[in-house]
Amino acid sequence: GVDKGFRGIGRLCGLAYCKTLVFSTSYKGETKGSKMVFDAKKMREMLSSPVKYTVDDIMGAIVSTETFPEEQEKHYFKVEMIDINHENTDLLDKQLVSDYLSFVAPVPYVNSFHHRDAIYEHAASLHFKIDEYNVEVNGNPLFKKYQNRLYDITNATNKVKKAYDEISSVAFKDFVDSNGQLLAWMWYGVSRFEKAIPKAANPMCGLRVRQGNIQIGDNTTVA
Repeated sequence: GVDKGFRGIGRLCGLAYCKTLVFSTSYKGETKGSKMVFDAKKMREMLSSPVKYTVDDIMGAIVSTETFPEEQEKHYFKVEMIDINHENTDLLDKQLVSDYLSFVAPVPYVNSFHHRDAIYEHAASLHFKIDEYNVEVNGNPLFKKYQNRLYDITNATNKVKKAYDEISSVAFKDFVDSNGQLLAWMWYGVSRFEKAIPKAANPMCGLRVRQGNIQIGDNTTVA
């Protein structure tokens, strides 16, 4: 009900996308750090082997640990995916990663989106706090890239965009149960709605479901 994610299980997903997965951590006040190294390549080989290994067999073969000196005031948890699999090189595309996280991660609305204050005000009127975090990709902060205008692509080759409509305001809908308790709330942009919004030119289009300000699925989840 309070914490994000589920038992930190997401950090182990990296095992599927690289050859080596490394966790490094240090607790504030400690004078040492701890490192856990997973041989993901060997894990996949053992899982696909005709030999039936137990979980203990696999963990014993692929996991190693070590400690190292660390400054007493430092505290962190770091995940490294080393040697990304060739079929997963999208993870190395900074723009793709940034675009994905800008919608999925609980980051703030971009300053240039004129209607963000109205959204925050509606949330406040419901006594609802929108959790937002500072997330960076290579030092560049991420924001939800909602736009004030709707665009169409006029030149497919050069991907030239031209505005054809604008978001004049945002409207709200609150969803309550039979006892009047708030279940969810939503906002949506109001425009002239001249046509179905072209997805290629408007990546923010579609209804998006969020829990704890983390997006579930994509813009087609409730289609």
